[in-house]
This record gives sequence, C-alpha cells and structure tokens, in this order.
Amino acid sequence: MEQDISYVVVAPCLNLKTLELCCNNSKAVIIAGYGMGNLPTANEEMMAILTKAIQKGVIICIKTQCTQGSVDDVYETGRLLTKIGCVLTFDMTIECIFAKLMYLLGKVRRKESYFTFVGLYERTRQDALQEEPSR
Repeated sequence: MEQDISYVVVAPCLNLKTLELCCNNSKAVIIAGYGMGNLPTANEEMMAILTKAIQKGVIICIKTQCTQGSVDDVYETGRLLTKIGCVLTFDMTIECIFAKLMYLLGKVRRKESYFTFVGLYERTRQDALQEEPSR
C-alpha cells in the first residue's frame, strides 16, 4: 500500500507554497474544492503548480468539501481540471479516495498492474475494492 498521499483543502487564504510542497513531495494529492470541486482556475500560479505536478506524474484528485453532492465536469472549471489531467472523484468520501489511491498506487509500485494514469481514472470510477456504492 502506498502512503505518500497528501490532502489539501482549498480556502480563500490557501498558501500556494503549501500546495506546491505537497505536489513536489507526494505521489498523489487530493484537493477538496468548492461546491462541485471547483478551484480558482483563474489563479495562474495554482494552475501552473497543478499542471507541473501532473506532468511529473503526480495524481491530482479533486473532491468536494460539501457533505452531500458530487464532483463533476458540468461547469467550465471541472472541464478545465480534467483537461489538464486531474481526476474527479464524483461522490467518493475522503476515506474511499485514500483507500483506492493507496491500493492502486501500491499495485503500480510493485509492478503488479499495468494501468496508467488514464487507467487510474477509470478504476476510481469503479467499485475496485467492492465497497457499497452510494449512488
């Protein structure tokens, strides 16, 4: 199981150095965005940090801070995030996201699985660990 995963909650006063530090020192970063997983995509510095991390192979997962609802690409923000390579986590809980990332990244590290980043995106949408779906 891989444990090199960070969790960042987006807030109006988010220190981008914290986000950059997490992206530079993790194999995956879970970001809790506003509402349907929205991030301030007009913030060029934030987008550059995320893009650079994704290009280096860091998996960036976007989740909602809301207790109910789902992250989706209905709005422009979600579409932009998926375009640069972020993984939208739909209605997964933080525990579910951590569990799936730990398991799937651990499989990659041990070379027991062939899936790529795109494969991870598809696998996170599936019931990979036989958990009960909330949909």
